[in-house]
Amino acid sequence: MADFYTLGYMAGQKAALILRDGTAPTKLESEIQNPPLFLVNRNTINHLGIPLSPEALRNVTWTDE
Repeated sequence: MADFYTLGYMAGQKAALILRDGTAPTKLESEIQNPPLFLVNRNTINHLGIPLSPEALRNVTWTDE
């Protein structure tokens, strides 16, 4: 899942490099969102019986939708 605010910010930074600094788009490297966003549906994970490690629990955003 993507955090669209963060991705928009990242795109804006790249646009500034192109428009303000004259960097060629081909010189820009691809990036992933950092930190990544992990959405987990609490009802589904409980229904499926999928355990999450303590590390995974620290990096998860819960959703009940």
